[in-house]
Amino acid sequence: MTASDFIKGSEPALHFSKRKVVFVFTFLLFVSLRVFIEPAAFKDYAQYLDYLSNVKADGIFSGGLDLASNLAFFIAGYFFSDRADAVSALYVYLFLVFVAGLVFITFVKRVDWLNYWAFLVLFGPLLAFVTIRATPAYLAFILAFFFLREGRTWWALSLSIMAVLFHFSALLLLPALLGSLLLHKRLEKSRFVRRLAWVVYLSAIGFGFFMTLFGPGALVSGFELGELFVRYSAYVEEVEPVSGMFHRAYYWGAVILATAYLVYSRDDWRCKSLIMLASCQFFLVAWSPVLAFRQSIFWVAPLLLVLPFKSLLRSRELRVVTAIGMLAVLLYSFFGIFEPLFLETI
Repeated sequence: MTASDFIKGSEPALHFSKRKVVFVFTFLLFVSLRVFIEPAAFKDYAQYLDYLSNVKADGIFSGGLDLASNLAFFIAGYFFSDRADAVSALYVYLFLVFVAGLVFITFVKRVDWLNYWAFLVLFGPLLAFVTIRATPAYLAFILAFFFLREGRTWWALSLSIMAVLFHFSALLLLPALLGSLLLHKRLEKSRFVRRLAWVVYLSAIGFGFFMTLFGPGALVSGFELGELFVRYSAYVEEVEPVSGMFHRAYYWGAVILATAYLVYSRDDWRCKSLIMLASCQFFLVAWSPVLAFRQSIFWVAPLLLVLPFKSLLRSRELRVVTAIGMLAVLLYSFFGIFEPLFLETI
């Protein structure tokens, strides 16, 4: 056995070791934050107290369409008379679901360490500490994407429906998933269809950016939601000047990520058509920061986990520098999550 053979043979173990080290580091960091910071310091804590009261008083059909999440709130309210204790229990439930998702990503799917790190930096704090209802939905759709890559269509569909039961926003992705199942064979066989898809995709990017600058105007003017959907009213609010800069930066980040996946990934068109349709959907609703961001996590998160960073960042040094640079994004994410705590200490 030559030295080069030995190095090649040891490469998978080395990659697994990196992945495990990053997992342990981030796991300990998140556990420490969860143990030593009270839930009252988490963003949206007060809203969850009110949400629990509504579900506890009126039942699981009173809190919109998120029936599985409403059931979790109802059970917590049943076992804990004090609503603060009930919400604290729900935060524990949220964290356990999040950790289960990390274990699946790390040890079952064995994603590369940089993919795992990018996913955690951008979405980890939000999914671990804030979105009690949405986190199970996001993780279910991530699972669905992995099953779709393996050609296990019925599992992908089942998990997507499960995601809808945890959070209403997952309903936006079902048409994209169904469309990908209907169109992927044509995209694989016909160069003309692929070129047409690219024309639509690039046009949607331009349309979406226009919307981030000028908004939809009369398209949503005077639009009212029914009583069942009233708590989703923030989804039809336009870009405000304060949030505009961050939203546009995120918009172009999502564009670059989706385009890089479509160009460089070796996935078949079953997955690529899903991302193309989902990203086009994102471009069309880009005038609403809340709606666009909520929708984007369902497809941006899986892309971060499968994007071939080694092909894009060929130098090991560049990958390390990129990972270090992501720490700034992680700190910004934590600031947003624990904003009430930071404001108290100032």
